Amino acid sequence: MNRLPSWTAEKTASSFDSPFENSASPNGGLQRIDCDSVDQLLSPMSVRQGVPFQVFSPLHYEKNYEYPLVVWLHGPAANERQLLRVMPQLSARNYVGVAPRGIKTGQCGFDWPDSNHSAEAALERILDAVESAKSQLNIAANHVYLVGYQSGGTVAMRIALKYPDLFAGFANIGGHFPRGDQPLRNLDSVRRTQLLMMFGEDSPLYGTVDVCSDLPLFHAAGLKLLMRQYPGDGELTTQMLHDLNVWIMERVTGQTMDPAPFEPGSTSWN
Repeated sequence: MNRLPSWTAEKTASSFDSPFENSASPNGGLQRIDCDSVDQLLSPMSVRQGVPFQVFSPLHYEKNYEYPLVVWLHGPAANERQLLRVMPQLSARNYVGVAPRGIKTGQCGFDWPDSNHSAEAALERILDAVESAKSQLNIAANHVYLVGYQSGGTVAMRIALKYPDLFAGFANIGGHFPRGDQPLRNLDSVRRTQLLMMFGEDSPLYGTVDVCSDLPLFHAAGLKLLMRQYPGDGELTTQMLHDLNVWIMERVTGQTMDPAPFEPGSTSWN
């Protein structure tokens, strides 16, 4: 990748205190927001370089405040508008969100193939979407987080391993660890990177058996990786999004927060 995005420049950390809701609260970011409310929170779908993407503007947006940015990579058979359902469950106030469209067209939506070539193509879309979000809303350049679900999570992890200093943190929800194309060839930089992986213990895509198989590799590589296991088949739940909110806010504020205990009946938004 030859592009050097302007927003990767080092900046002095802001004091993230004014518009944020309490991430440590068991109810923070967990309640469903009805469709009418969601539509009011989101900008209309945008297009840059011919590629559609969605931008999320936080509730009670303050134009003079620098917001962390969550870049969301949707799962398979979906599109950028998955952001409409995810961001209000993650937090209606804490972040600006942006979601590019997947690079592979399918019968029911779009997807993110797992390869170095596909990751480079995905990264071009991600950088374009981030630049557009920055042109519309006030973004904290040193607090941009790349998060993906299932195939989107795998691509997010592959980008993290190849360009570990490009974002403040990377989260993979339900996607398998990248396969092939030597994903761990940049180990010295990767060991400094903030990584989060969430998985369902019975997931057919990446479950407990797969994690146990990969753990020796993670330990040998010395990855700074937080793993969180959930009951079920890996379907995205509000509990996962709540825990993701806590993880991001800990990095934004530099403070440790106690996540709410896991709720077995945690609601899926699907």
